[in-house]
Order: sequence, then C-alpha cells, then structure tokens
Amino acid sequence: MCHITDQIREEKKEDVFLLFQKIGCYKDNEIQHDLPDPLTLKSVSQEDCARACALEEKGYSFFGLQNANQCYCGHHYGKYGKAEDGMCNMKCRDNKDENCGGKASNVVYFFGLGKL
Repeated sequence: MCHITDQIREEKKEDVFLLFQKIGCYKDNEIQHDLPDPLTLKSVSQEDCARACALEEKGYSFFGLQNANQCYCGHHYGKYGKAEDGMCNMKCRDNKDENCGGKASNVVYFFGLGKL
C-alpha cells in the first residue's frame, strides 16, 4: 500500500538549479569591492560562483568574477561605473571557455533560482 506522503518528494538543494544572466563588465576597487562579499572556491567558473552565492542564503541577487579566480556576491553593483568589455576577458581558472573578469574589474551576473 502506497501512502500519499511516500509520493511527495522532498525538495533538496540538489534539485534547485540556477539561472543567471550576464549584465556586463564593471570597475572595482581592490580595497572596498563593488560586490562586497568574497567567497573562496575550490573551483572557479560562472556556475560555481552562482551556486556558492546562492548557497550563502543571504538573499544575494548578483555575483561577479574577477582576476580569473575570484568570486564575489552582493545585493547591488556598479558603484564604480561600467568598464569596457575588454577589461573582463580573463579566462576562468577552471573553465577556459568562460570569462572570469579582469584585474580590478568584475564580469557581473544577475541570478535567480528555479526548481527541476
């Protein structure tokens, strides 16, 4: 006999996927970062940074990649202004097919959550 509760699957973090969209390249300040919360990641790619910011569960809407290997999260972006796209063309350390910002410049993304 099957109970209805046996058929209801619990939602798990593995069942959540991330949707993210590139906003653009933005200048940064090495002392007071535009996206203020840096995260240390074992692997650095766009998806790795988006997932890490989402898992912080602090309501972040934006993430940025910088210097090929740095990930930042935040609620706002752009206080230092837009940069030329060429300033954000360093390849990601762990995914050479993706750009991960540049020196003192973030490639900024907006992200949201979805369910499988």
